[in-house]
Amino acid sequence: MRWSPLLSVVIGLSIATGRLLSQETPVDEGSDSPQSPPESILCDSNAAHFRLVLGRIELDPVRYRKGTINRKTGQNNPKTARSETLTVDATRGIPRLHYTRQTAGQRLTLDVNERGRFAIESEIQGERLLLVQEENRPILIQHFRGKESYKRETDTWIHLYVSDPATYHKHLQPLVDNLIRGNPLNKLAEAAHLRSLASLSSASITNDVALQQYIEMLGSTQRTLRIEAQRELHQCGISLLPRLRQIDPQSLDAEQRHRLSQIIQQLTPRGEDCEARIAAMIRDDSNYWLAASDRLTGADRILISARMSDLGSSDAVAIAKTNAKNSVRVAAASPDETRRQR
Repeated sequence: MRWSPLLSVVIGLSIATGRLLSQETPVDEGSDSPQSPPESILCDSNAAHFRLVLGRIELDPVRYRKGTINRKTGQNNPKTARSETLTVDATRGIPRLHYTRQTAGQRLTLDVNERGRFAIESEIQGERLLLVQEENRPILIQHFRGKESYKRETDTWIHLYVSDPATYHKHLQPLVDNLIRGNPLNKLAEAAHLRSLASLSSASITNDVALQQYIEMLGSTQRTLRIEAQRELHQCGISLLPRLRQIDPQSLDAEQRHRLSQIIQQLTPRGEDCEARIAAMIRDDSNYWLAASDRLTGADRILISARMSDLGSSDAVAIAKTNAKNSVRVAAASPDETRRQR
């Protein structure tokens, strides 16, 4: 009897497949073996996309899909049970979002309205955190522990992370990792921190005196001087943005406000943040280095204090005092503790 080549292949594959299937270990559906946590509906639903721009999280106004999604997982085990609800709506093409997550250890809500107001509430074992991010305002954080509470403000999520990593990891990291996919914020912040430190000594300097002169030139009666000042400020790059944003618009005339607004808009990137952009953004930001002072070595603090002094920043003295305070603390610490701080 003759076999056709095609029939021989089919029979051979069938035998091999049957052999492999017979060798598989049966799946025990009642097994308590650990499993990887399920994806959040923030990740796998593709109903909304978030991005990090200049250290602030925002809802992408283009990539969204309206609707409500509910999901419950792990209901057979109270320790791993999780329920989520995500609602995305829009008015005149501007999206808004409401998200809730309930687990055994945490209740979390996220609200983003059509004006871009970004609000998070997290509660873990009676400890509550409220965070509000609004456009052109510092990020406000309120912390409640029993009868005690405190409030503080920070410029960006990068500042928030370096100033209080324990709170970030406890209340915010799981949510933020779901919002910003691909490159976790804490890893991005750590890499940008090191890159910024490495660039401090070689970066060009535009001190506050020169900056003030350029701002005054923006209101000059001579058009050539106005154009020159705008060009010089633009060439300073993104590292100048934190300082430009600190200028009070009410102290400027209409021409200065208009041109300053143009410069800020031109320097503000459209895409998502990367390590290099964040490193440039924080390099000359005295608020960042004050927030990050606990993680700096003595040599780092001296370098940064000198840089702020060259820039003419009034915070150079504050950084120097922080340097002295931390140097005393590090000197008194054990060798192991000193290594951990560095």
